[in-house]
Amino acid sequence: MLRTASRRLAARIFQQVQRPSTSGPSAAAHSDKSDDGQKIVPETKPKNKKPLEETQSNENRSRLVTAAFASLKQGETQPKTTLDERILAAKDPEALLSISQSSVLSKKQILRIVTTLAEWSVNGQADMAKYETDSRFVSLCQMLGKTPKRPSPYTPSPNKTGDLSLVLGVTGDDEAARLISSITLPQMVKVMVSLAFKKRRSVPLLRALSYHISSSSTVLDIKQSADVIYALASLNFPDEVLLEKVCCDLLEVISKCQKTSVIGSISTSLGLLKYKDENLLDALVEWTIKNSQIVRFQDLMSLLLTLASVNHSPRSIEHFFKVVSPLLNSKETPSCNAWLDVVWSLAVVDYVQGEHLQSVLNPDFVEKLNSLSASSSNFAWKKKLLNLNGVAKHMHGYKGPFLDESSCILPLARTKDKLALVASVVDALSNLVPSGTYLRTDVDSGMGFFIDAECLIDEKMTPLPLVDKKTGQPIPSNKPKKGRKVAVMVWDYHDITKGKSSLCGSAALSSELLKKSGYQVLNISYKDYNFRDKLTDRVSFIEKQLRTLVVKE
Repeated sequence: MLRTASRRLAARIFQQVQRPSTSGPSAAAHSDKSDDGQKIVPETKPKNKKPLEETQSNENRSRLVTAAFASLKQGETQPKTTLDERILAAKDPEALLSISQSSVLSKKQILRIVTTLAEWSVNGQADMAKYETDSRFVSLCQMLGKTPKRPSPYTPSPNKTGDLSLVLGVTGDDEAARLISSITLPQMVKVMVSLAFKKRRSVPLLRALSYHISSSSTVLDIKQSADVIYALASLNFPDEVLLEKVCCDLLEVISKCQKTSVIGSISTSLGLLKYKDENLLDALVEWTIKNSQIVRFQDLMSLLLTLASVNHSPRSIEHFFKVVSPLLNSKETPSCNAWLDVVWSLAVVDYVQGEHLQSVLNPDFVEKLNSLSASSSNFAWKKKLLNLNGVAKHMHGYKGPFLDESSCILPLARTKDKLALVASVVDALSNLVPSGTYLRTDVDSGMGFFIDAECLIDEKMTPLPLVDKKTGQPIPSNKPKKGRKVAVMVWDYHDITKGKSSLCGSAALSSELLKKSGYQVLNISYKDYNFRDKLTDRVSFIEKQLRTLVVKE
């Protein structure tokens, strides 16, 4: 810009100096005609000397021309200095903050200044406490921050936690993640809760928060622990390292908890995450037993559903149900679906009674469920009813009603990942057991789930037919068979608990019902079986599992 302006100035001055003049020889040097077109004969000798004023004017113009070209030359030799270069060249906080005071900055440049200050603070190059209250720094934070649409209980006070406001306001996930190390542990918890409140699942930011919180040696109090688990469950971000720390911290402080709502929140979050920490679950059960007089029904139901979700039977299960059984009745539950969840949970932890099953399998209850539930939620309650109907069939002494299975027909529903996993297992299994007569797939159990593969194998690992070769019809189950009936069940990521790895509640109940139906169950977990392995390796793995299952020692 400077060079362009200087050139324009030089050009104008040059034109003025070289403009034709009738009183001097300079005009004749550039033109041989006058303004009226007549030819001018050049003079060889001036008749008179230049007036003094004209000489001084020409000298001034010459000096202007010289100055203009000197400015051009200087602009070419000196490098151009920009704000970005000044920010990068700054060596201390004062230099950075002075730039912000003397220049108009873009949001990207402001973010670069604040990020640099945070990095210096972490590396020990600068003491953040000295300048975090500086009006220039606070102004930068305010320019980066966003005003929330509605007030939140987690919004920090700007005069105390300007750096926290900055992290919450930064839109760039990577840049915000770099700022996490500059805030305190309580502030990190507030940032995580704020992300959950805003439904903002920023993976880089959540990873940074999880790393710094789990690395801290400070014990989280029960409110902070509950907030962290809630945030992880809400955002579906089950960082197991962070969850392990939170569970360990909860074991130290849970006995001091006075609020049943906090226990209910922790239980619900653990159930949603399917995170199984047996010590913490037992501690929650013990707290509920000791505080049974103040525990709310919804918190008790949350704990029961979580125990079923992760398939955990607490050590003091007898004492637990002795205390809470009077509270578990259909009249206290807010809806039919809630009572169905309670009975199903009791079945998973193997503590369901005949009267519980009768209350949900009678036609009136089923009709009420059908009338109150939306069509989109029919799959969930029908699956649970079929599970409970299977439990009732195998319960000794049960004399109540059974479900009309034709009214609860379920479609085969699998995720894309599970479809690929099941297809890989069946492909490998068909190399050991010929498909068709000897191997059946996607068999409806009639108990709320499908058997991925079914076969009949004797002790010598010889497959036996499941279908009569003459009639083409399945061989009746009551007909004596020499071999062992094997049900192959494939479990993916959603069927396995986190923390202590085991089958989740619904998968464990399905496996148990198959065992009661006379099957030898071969459970294949995605953790043990890699569907990307070579076919020979997959066949070898399944053969080894089958041999262990059916061959007697």
